[in-house]
Amino acid sequence: MAFFYLSSGYIIPPKLPINAWDDPSTQDFLAKTVKAIGWAGYATANLLQVRMNYAARSFAGTYALVAYLQVGIEACKFLYHLPAVMGHYYVPKGLSVFEASQVLFAGVVAYQAATLPKIPQREEIE
Repeated sequence: MAFFYLSSGYIIPPKLPINAWDDPSTQDFLAKTVKAIGWAGYATANLLQVRMNYAARSFAGTYALVAYLQVGIEACKFLYHLPAVMGHYYVPKGLSVFEASQVLFAGVVAYQAATLPKIPQREEIE
């Protein structure tokens, strides 16, 4: 959870003060703690699924198509921060550590979807 408290940092800092972008519901300590726990749960679930796929030498946990689409979504979110792609804009929100980690998670899952064998989805009829 400490990682996600630190992840309120930015790789690409926002142009406006950080507090201008804060959601009003995350102003107090309890709400920030709940948000950090949610982020930690998200990251833990992804890391455990990647680890289980690696250990089992097979891809499971989601459909391969979903993994590929997630990479596309995360890439579009990332490209939004590049002036060469989006042009110059004067009020960018910035790229947080958490958003960057989502790009990394999506890439690893898509790599596993492309390289590891899928588990057959057969239902036995009795």
